[in-house]
Amino acid sequence: MNKSHIKFLFVALIILLLLNVYQFAEVQRLENQVSAQSSEIHSLNGDLEDTRNKLKIVIAAGYYLNSAIQEAKNYTWGTYEDMGYALESLPQ
Repeated sequence: MNKSHIKFLFVALIILLLLNVYQFAEVQRLENQVSAQSSEIHSLNGDLEDTRNKLKIVIAAGYYLNSAIQEAKNYTWGTYEDMGYALESLPQ
């Protein structure tokens, strides 16, 4: 092997090392991106769970409100005395 072959191999080795460093940096960047997206997904899952719990409360409140409306529709008011008695008998 003459000097030109050695210089060529040395330059090729340096280029391969630089490419390896670039690939390592790219892998690190992608790992950081995946980690950030994973954190965001975890946060969104928490928000979704909070929203789901609030929706359950709203649905339950709507159910009880609908029941109260149906009960009020079925109740016929009599005189004012009957109304006062009915209001007094409600739980406090």
